[in-house]
Amino acid sequence: MNKLGRVSRTRSVTDRTYDRIKHAIVTNAFEPGETLSAESLARQLGVSRTPVRDALLMLRNEGFVEGDAVRGKGMVVAGLRLEDLGDLFDLRFAIEAGALTLVVERCDATALHAMRDELVRHRDPQSAEDAAAASLADLEFHRAFVRATGNKHFLRAWDQLASQLKRFWDAGRMIPGRAREDIEESLAIADALIDRDAEAARTRLTVHLANTRDEVIAWHRRRTEPESSS
Repeated sequence: MNKLGRVSRTRSVTDRTYDRIKHAIVTNAFEPGETLSAESLARQLGVSRTPVRDALLMLRNEGFVEGDAVRGKGMVVAGLRLEDLGDLFDLRFAIEAGALTLVVERCDATALHAMRDELVRHRDPQSAEDAAAASLADLEFHRAFVRATGNKHFLRAWDQLASQLKRFWDAGRMIPGRAREDIEESLAIADALIDRDAEAARTRLTVHLANTRDEVIAWHRRRTEPESSS
């Protein structure tokens, strides 16, 4: 089965190949531990093996795959370890907490109110589809205020981090009740930003990310650990 779809040549072939393979990894179409054959990937994508090898090297540098494609040994999708998840959330807090201070200083009120209004639209999810949309809206709020710093390096780091985090929670996005709590906690952050209170915003961010981290870890453990025998 072709999990990737053939690559369009409107952009750099290597870039498009990288995007397709990374998306398959991030969404768990390629599962942790799965072997990635350059020949098979090239055939699925309709490209030569050279851009595939180049893309795999880029993904190895970002921690998405492990192994050696150049020497023909193949690569495998990197595993998901809960200790890595904790580290990723520590890094996420460092990026976002730093961004909040800059947003308070630089972002105009209109933009902040627009971020808040978008969260309000997803405040009361009634279905699994609503919960998924709310979860995405919450994530976009965080990206929006990082982008609002005007610092492209902050945003680049955040985007790469979010891709790693998405691997842990793609299928677990709709944890019962969590989507609603995410929105309420992010609204509290937005209100602090509108009030130009960086300290309150960081305090609320600390609570929000800790709750999200704990929920993701609990969901991941329920999903991966065998049930104890009665």
